[in-house]
Amino acid sequence: MRSTAMLILTILAVPSVSSAQGAPRTSPPGWKSRLLNGGPDTTAQIWVTPGGWHVTTTDNGLWWDTTMVEKKAFSVSLEATLLPGAARNGFGMFVGGRDLEKQRPAYLTFQIRPDGRFLVGLHEGREEHGLVPWMYHPAITTTAGEVVTYRLRLEVHPLRLDYFVNDVKVHSMSRATVRAEGVMGLKLDAGLDLEVSEFKVVPIR
Repeated sequence: MRSTAMLILTILAVPSVSSAQGAPRTSPPGWKSRLLNGGPDTTAQIWVTPGGWHVTTTDNGLWWDTTMVEKKAFSVSLEATLLPGAARNGFGMFVGGRDLEKQRPAYLTFQIRPDGRFLVGLHEGREEHGLVPWMYHPAITTTAGEVVTYRLRLEVHPLRLDYFVNDVKVHSMSRATVRAEGVMGLKLDAGLDLEVSEFKVVPIR
């Protein structure tokens, strides 16, 4: 795995003015994507901005950098701002990704919704197992159309996984119950309009 500094530079490199104002992409430079409901790539658009990415979606999908793979203890962090008018759908991260471009991709998701709920889901192909079905937690700010920034963090320790929203632990589970080793990236549902200002991975010593 590359150093933390290299990961941050790869993901959130500040673009030139021309690239920030250019045509939208379907995934960040160097990343891959997979839409989960069979829609064309044009159903998701990503603009590179000086602060990160501006993302809109009309389909559920995965976005990942194939070099972001971890097997030991690590922490994944996401900071994203939901913009007014966006659907109150889920967004967050996934870990343990494998076979992402094949018929039966597998991955573990951690998502939140702006109605104050979070989800931990295990996906195998089209099957989803709600390890924690959508559950309310007061740490997740609810919105009524205003701009709100959320911080998600998943800490993968040798024996457990800890889930945080806005620096508050919302859930914990045994690492033996899930597979966290593998590719990691973003899991975004349809109807989103958000700005991603941080997505990074660091080892836990």
